[in-house]
Amino acid sequence: MTGTGLERGALDALAERWADAWMGRASFADCCTGDVAYEDPLTAVPLAGPGALTDHAATMRHVFPDARVERTAAALEREGQACLPWRLDGTHLGEY
Repeated sequence: MTGTGLERGALDALAERWADAWMGRASFADCCTGDVAYEDPLTAVPLAGPGALTDHAATMRHVFPDARVERTAAALEREGQACLPWRLDGTHLGEY
């Protein structure tokens, strides 16, 4: 990290840890702070904390058993905040 933020390599590593956490191969605690907040169209309210995100990801893997994370653009960073453009793609086979 420099005075201007995360270096490209660190951002790419963060994006990989994020994808791995979504797929259950890593923990969200490996890529998120304890006060992480997360929103997407499938959450009724914003999620708070790695535990809530872990539970949501597990539900998505159950509903989309062939799920895969696809990066849609390069990761961005500004003032200590990261944006990791991605999508979860898969076949809906479960009940949500």
